[in-house]
Amino acid sequence: MNDDSREAILARTAALVREAYITHYRMVCQRPDYGKYGCGTWDGGEDAYGVRRPPVWEKIAEFILEHGVDPMQFVRSQFVCGNTRAAPRPNTLYSPEALARYKKYTPDAEVRARRKLETGARSVVGQAEMIVETLGWDRRAAMLNALQDTLTVQASPLVRFCLAAREGFEDLKQALRRDALMEYVCETDALDRTWGELIPAELRELARTSYGRNQ
Repeated sequence: MNDDSREAILARTAALVREAYITHYRMVCQRPDYGKYGCGTWDGGEDAYGVRRPPVWEKIAEFILEHGVDPMQFVRSQFVCGNTRAAPRPNTLYSPEALARYKKYTPDAEVRARRKLETGARSVVGQAEMIVETLGWDRRAAMLNALQDTLTVQASPLVRFCLAAREGFEDLKQALRRDALMEYVCETDALDRTWGELIPAELRELARTSYGRNQ
């Protein structure tokens, strides 16, 4: 399966949603073992009436990608803004009400997107400047080193991808493409409004052809 295909993106998003749901369920319901042996028919299979059900996570993932929202924040919003005494049922997480809970929880999506860019870029540039000053490297070599540094530099794959594209580091850009695309399609609207032209046209087009974003 092509890593950039619609199916690949959907599968990765579904896995992330499932992981997030299990994590929050364990915290809210104080069930540290929940999900250890599966999530029952939510993972697919026959229900109590003998009806075979598909896994619910892909349907939630489709909903998330359709609306361009952050999977982790979306799942968290369902626990925080829903019934605080019980976990939300997964089959309620692809409804207008679920989207309303997300919007209630995340009125500052653009603020977070802008902060992600500012802090990530600052970390990359700061590390590059330190390398230039202390080691005497030229700026381009220092930028490449900083963009590849995942221990010291605090920047998301999308920030690194965009800066690598701007600097012309093609090999690094290709290495980051899958994770950057995943990050982008989950927060398309807020990122487009705040990052503007820093997001390469090729990534926008890849998102559009992979999952129909920005149509």
